[in-house]
Amino acid sequence: MIREEQVALSGRLRARITYHVAGDGPPVILLHGWGASWYLWQATMLALAGAGYRALAPDHIGCGQSSKPRLFYTPQDYSAYLNGFLSALGLERVALVGHSLGGHIALSHALAHPQQVERLVLVSPAFSALRQITPTRAQLLLAAAGTPLLGEMGLALLPARLLRWCLGRPWGGFHRPDGLPSGFLDRMTTDYLVHATPLVCNSIRYLVLFSLPILSRLRQDADLLPRVGRVTMPVLLVWGEHDARLRPGAFPILSTHLPHAQAMGIADAGHTPPLEAPEEFQAALIEYLRTWGAARTAPPPGAVRHAN
Repeated sequence: MIREEQVALSGRLRARITYHVAGDGPPVILLHGWGASWYLWQATMLALAGAGYRALAPDHIGCGQSSKPRLFYTPQDYSAYLNGFLSALGLERVALVGHSLGGHIALSHALAHPQQVERLVLVSPAFSALRQITPTRAQLLLAAAGTPLLGEMGLALLPARLLRWCLGRPWGGFHRPDGLPSGFLDRMTTDYLVHATPLVCNSIRYLVLFSLPILSRLRQDADLLPRVGRVTMPVLLVWGEHDARLRPGAFPILSTHLPHAQAMGIADAGHTPPLEAPEEFQAALIEYLRTWGAARTAPPPGAVRHAN
């Protein structure tokens, strides 16, 4: 059973965060991608609860039913939000699972606060914008969302039917959109156009702008690849081989830079393996939480396995 709860954040960032929780046991925090909501993790939460874990999936600041403060939505803002969320719930050590932008948030937190992160799972993570460019229509839509004014106008004015149609095409980001759970694309459309504040468009342009060679020297929180060698915990890295939003060939590069990573490409999935290949993803996630959590061992850096 999944239940909805809320928690108030204090400190640097004051906000009210809506989150969903299922199960009892070691805490697993599930972080969704850009403009989305906890809903992405529904099936994953039930699987984790059944395996003896406590799954918690918050709506990020600016998304879903959480507060929409007037921020630039930079990595620093997301860091303050995640720190506040964990502190408010009294969670001192957790497993972090992040998808897309949520992967960037999770990886950033693991670098800044390794003592809080027992296990780290990155699912199609954003980590180095320029290395993840791919010439697809799905990424053109993402680039439009990050374009000054155009992105904000799009979230405010784009007809829901048009966005729903784009998301439902094979080039829209999902490899086989007809295989997604019933009603998911409608929910995602609503998350983007109704629940997300247009200010989250700043997140995209920040990650791109400060990944540029010169500007990355000023801000080292956008392009994370030069820093991932400092990650101390074992990492499970999962992606879809047909990802049309972030270049699939970039993920093996990330795995070779992580000291202790198991990398798994799922052949029949796009940008969102938890929805497009739920059985393979859930099995890999639970196996990782159980075996690496107990043995504290990891395969050699860069080892990649493929799931069909």
